[in-house]
Amino acid sequence: MTSETDVETRVADHERRLIHLEATCESYRGTIDRLQRVLDRLEAQGVQIKDALLHYERRTLEIMAKHERTEEQRRGQDLLYRQEREERERRWRWTTALTLLAVVLAWWLGKF
Repeated sequence: MTSETDVETRVADHERRLIHLEATCESYRGTIDRLQRVLDRLEAQGVQIKDALLHYERRTLEIMAKHERTEEQRRGQDLLYRQEREERERRWRWTTALTLLAVVLAWWLGKF
């Protein structure tokens, strides 16, 4: 009888352990589900952050390109202004030289 009681006691212990293990597994499944939801939220936030960084990078590149175009335009305007100024100075020199020549000729011819 002792051995029959021992077997029954062991079976009861194993059944209790099995119930405890099943409860522990359910608890772990709940924990795993919560962790999976956290991971899903983190993944969604990661996608949002990645999109934000791409938008920031794209906007930064647009601003840099616009700045470069503005600089090129300004340099072009500076070059155009410089060319126009040089042309005006060239015309002024010729006009001044011809006027001086006319004055000298008039004075010289008036002497005779």
